[in-house]
Amino acid sequence: MEGLIITPMRIVHFIFGDQLMASHPLLRGYDPSCHRVAMGEVVGEASRPPMHKKKLVLFFSAMRHFQNMLLNSGVDCEYVRITEPHVPETFAQRLTQLHDKEQFQRLIIMRPGDVRVQKEVEVWASHHDVHLEVVEDEHFFATPGDFASFASERKSVLLEHFYRRLRKKFDILMDGDQPLGGQWNFDHDNRKSFGKAGPPLIASPIVFSPDDITKEVMQEVEDKFSSHPGSTNNFDYPVTQADAQRALDDFLNHRLMDYGTYQDAMAIGHAYLFHARISAVMNLHLLDPRACIAGAVSRLEQGAPLNAVEGFVRQVLGWREFVRGVYFHNMPEYLSANELEAHEDIPAGLWGGDTPMRCVSESMTHVLDHSYTHHIERLMVLGLYGLLYGVAPDKMHDWHMAMYADAIDWVSAPNVIGMSQYADGGYLASKPYCASGAYIDRMSDYCKNCEFNPKQAIGPTACPMTTLYWDFLLKHEARLKPNNRMGMQLKNLARKSDDDRAIIAKQADDWRARSV
Repeated sequence: MEGLIITPMRIVHFIFGDQLMASHPLLRGYDPSCHRVAMGEVVGEASRPPMHKKKLVLFFSAMRHFQNMLLNSGVDCEYVRITEPHVPETFAQRLTQLHDKEQFQRLIIMRPGDVRVQKEVEVWASHHDVHLEVVEDEHFFATPGDFASFASERKSVLLEHFYRRLRKKFDILMDGDQPLGGQWNFDHDNRKSFGKAGPPLIASPIVFSPDDITKEVMQEVEDKFSSHPGSTNNFDYPVTQADAQRALDDFLNHRLMDYGTYQDAMAIGHAYLFHARISAVMNLHLLDPRACIAGAVSRLEQGAPLNAVEGFVRQVLGWREFVRGVYFHNMPEYLSANELEAHEDIPAGLWGGDTPMRCVSESMTHVLDHSYTHHIERLMVLGLYGLLYGVAPDKMHDWHMAMYADAIDWVSAPNVIGMSQYADGGYLASKPYCASGAYIDRMSDYCKNCEFNPKQAIGPTACPMTTLYWDFLLKHEARLKPNNRMGMQLKNLARKSDDDRAIIAKQADDWRARSV
């Protein structure tokens, strides 16, 4: 009909708060006449479980800086803050707000890092007769489909096999068709402790002073989420892509050299040691893993040892990609896995309550102060305590999601439920990561000046971690016996007398009753 003006159908591109990547696939071909980019701070996602205040500041500030970047590049972004009168409780509510305003018929999202969120969006779209398109997350090297293909080719999935596959595919640390240096894995070189001398002088990670946007978010978080764990004080995370790159450069220039050798070490008063402190900004997509790997590999020419570079590459290209594949290949059933039938609540010590265990109190100080601990404190102190204590794996996962700034569902669930708590029965890890206080004593100075003796399992000065370790083996002896990798530990258990076994079980139960 002559004179009729046809308005293009509005298409909404919704970007989640952990998808703040520079070259976002949802921004390609952006046309303001028919495309609407939208984001939103969602109260329910911040509150269930109650997230650490620094984690909330990181997310909300990074999201607002990302919105500003979009606006400065000519992309109008419909954004809702937690302080607005009708702030949504759920993503579904946020989409309803947009739909009431835009009446869009097509919604495009990038695959969320939480299958629950994707399901919520799918249900909403179906209910509102909106066509939903889910595009792959290009931040990662491998897609869920890639992992599914890998898993279909073998009876069991192993990190090492997947890691080598990606090394070859992307020609990383390769010498032709062979690994650079003649071996794939230098993990045996990366288990050194600091010994009695303690750690050397280590350059602290670069800090980022809050700008006006971040300061505003800090106050809003304190006001709206006052009962949440942690504090906004001394917030110093990078919240922009430029600052995330500076954080990476700082690690590569000052700590990578010794990262490999001491990556499993722990020390009182040192939350970071030689670690990068970039996992959170990488998981928010502020930092490209390709830049991380390229930067580390380039340091080989400047004298960085291969065991340090390979150790870092294995974390980013190997472990990070592997656990994401495990997550999408096994969800949603993975969240309910509980092979060891653990049902205890989180002990108060893991929420920051008083505990006489020096290793737990020191690690929890790092968590409360920074919403962070490096991977050994996470796995072999706090995760180990949860495993030996018998905490229900879903509760341990919720705790991890609440307390750690870098915890997104795709990375938290496999690391906690599989690696840390062995609730998947060995799908991800071939044996439980169970150890006594002697391991912590060997790898740290935490047992120094602690009231407990890591070598003792029985008596008033017995280390609770050691008592719980032997109790763990007692409870699961029959279940673990077929596992060849548990042979030495179970052989040591067999030397325990019936009287000692009974005393250990009683002392372990008494400790759990204290809930510390």
